[in-house]
Amino acid sequence: MRTKSLIAVGMLGLVMSGEPAKPPAARIVHLDDVTARQKANGRSYEPFLSVPSMSLGQYTLSAGAVDGQEPHDRDEVYYVLEGAATFFADGKREPVKTGSVIYVRREVEHRFEAITEDLRLLVVFASEPGSS
Repeated sequence: MRTKSLIAVGMLGLVMSGEPAKPPAARIVHLDDVTARQKANGRSYEPFLSVPSMSLGQYTLSAGAVDGQEPHDRDEVYYVLEGAATFFADGKREPVKTGSVIYVRREVEHRFEAITEDLRLLVVFASEPGSS
């Protein structure tokens, strides 16, 4: 019993005192693979990269869907890979389509509305407040 406790404490000490892991120098992600994993998991949002300065994911919404997201605690950028909708943020509405780039400041209410074509979005979140 004592040996197990010492091993656990030793491992905990190693994790706590170790240097933070460096993100990879480069990483290639194929969005086709992300899309396949997202469909298999049945999720509207599929994260696929997270490093200290940012995280990325793919967000999909079907035509006619309701986007129920809440404001986030981080700045974010959407890049519309496919589709068309109206984007609501800060009391204003504007049409978006394939190729649109959308910036949203943290804590701002926003959502996609009047989705007329299935949306597939690349989402980039800035680092969490207080981290880098």
